[in-house]
Amino acid sequence: MASAPVPYSAEVEECLLGAALLSSAAADILVANVAPADFYVPAHQRIAEAIEDLRHRGGSSDALTVGDWLNRNGTLAQVGPALLTHLQAITPSTAHTATYAEIVSDDAVRRRVMARGADLMRQAADRSVPVATLAATADSLARDISAPLATDGADMLAADYVGSRVESYDWLVPGLIERCDRFLWTGAEGMAGKSTLLRQLAMQLSIGLHPWSHARIRPLHVLIIDLENGPGQVARKLSALLELARNERQISFADTDDGFDAGTLRVRVHPQGLDLLRLEDRRWLTGRLAAQPEPVDVLVTGPIYKMIGGKPTDEEPAGIVAKFLDELRTEFGCSLMIEAHSPHATGEDGQRTLRPYGASLWMRWPEFGFGIRQSRREDSQGTWELKPWRGARDEGRDWPYFVRRGGYWPWEVAYPRASPEPVQDF
Repeated sequence: MASAPVPYSAEVEECLLGAALLSSAAADILVANVAPADFYVPAHQRIAEAIEDLRHRGGSSDALTVGDWLNRNGTLAQVGPALLTHLQAITPSTAHTATYAEIVSDDAVRRRVMARGADLMRQAADRSVPVATLAATADSLARDISAPLATDGADMLAADYVGSRVESYDWLVPGLIERCDRFLWTGAEGMAGKSTLLRQLAMQLSIGLHPWSHARIRPLHVLIIDLENGPGQVARKLSALLELARNERQISFADTDDGFDAGTLRVRVHPQGLDLLRLEDRRWLTGRLAAQPEPVDVLVTGPIYKMIGGKPTDEEPAGIVAKFLDELRTEFGCSLMIEAHSPHATGEDGQRTLRPYGASLWMRWPEFGFGIRQSRREDSQGTWELKPWRGARDEGRDWPYFVRRGGYWPWEVAYPRASPEPVQDF
C-alpha cells in the first residue's frame, strides 16, 4: 500500500509568511494561531521563529528585521536571503491571513495525527502493551483534532440553577480546596520555605492527608511542574518529604492495608521555564496534563514570572496567560497552586509587600492569594503569617493564619484558626 501524501501546502505557508512580513496585523495573526513547528518546510520554520520572537519583543517583523534576526541567530544562510523577498512578492493579499493560518494549522494537526496514529497502530499490534496504555494514547491523539462547538440546549432559569447548586461543593479537600480553585502564593524571591510549603502540600494531598488537621482525605492526583529549580535540588527536597510521608502513613494509617502509594504525586522539572504566549509552550503544558495516567486534581507550578516572556509587568501578556490557565483548569478540572514572587517595595507596616510581582491582573485573578512572611507579633514565638493579600471569593475555608516551622512536617499550624485580620491593599 502506497503511503499517504504528507498534508502541507508550500504555497500557503509562503503566503502566510509573506503576509506577516508585509503587515504587523498579519504577523500577530500568525503568532496567535500558528507555532513555528506547524510549518512543514524547515526554512519556513526558521522565519516563523524570527517573526514570533520579534513580535513578542514588541518590534517590527518586516523583511529587514527578520533578515537581521536570522543573521544574528546564524540561520540566514540556511534560509537564503532571497527567500524573504520572494515571500513578499508572491503574496496576493494580507486580507486572507487568517485563512492561510487556519490551513497551515490544520495541516500540522493532520501530520501529527498521521504520525501518532501510526505509532498507535504499532502499539495495538504489540500484545505486551496494556490496553489501558492504548486507550490513553488514543485519548491523547483525539486532543489533536479540533472538534466543532456543540449546542447543549437552553440555559437554566435562575431559580432552578440556584436550587440545584447553592449547597453544592465539588471538594478536593472538604472545607479547604474545591476543584478548579486558583491559589497564588507569594513571598520574597529566595525566601526559605515558600517552595517547600507548596511541595509539602502536594505530598500530603497525594497521600490522603489533610495538610493542617492531618485527618484522612481521599488521596489526590497531584502534578508538580517546577519551572525554576534544577533536577538535583528538586530531588533532594522531595526525598526528605517522601521519607516523612512514608513514616506518616505507617503511624497514622496503620489500620489500612493499602501501603504507601507515592504514585499519585508526579513531577516534571523544567527549569528553563515556559513562555505561555507561545503556542508551542501552551501545547507543551496542555500535553503534560493530558499525558497523566489519571486526571490531575491539583497542578502545582510556577513561579509566575517564568511563565511569561517579555515584561512581566505588562497587562496584555498577563491577560493572555491568565486566560490560558483558566482554560486549562476548566478542561482538566484541576485546582491551580501557583508560586509568585513579591516586589521589593515595603508596605505601610515596613514589611515586604506581599502582592504578586508583575501585572496588577494577578491581584484580581485567583480565588485565594496568600503571602508568607515572618510574624512581628509580640507573642509570635518565631511564627510565620499566611497573610491573605486579597479578599477570598469564598469565605470560611480552613486555611490557618499563622504557621510555624520545625514540627514533624516543615510547616505546621501555629495557633488555632481565629477571626481573620482585615485584608489590606498589599
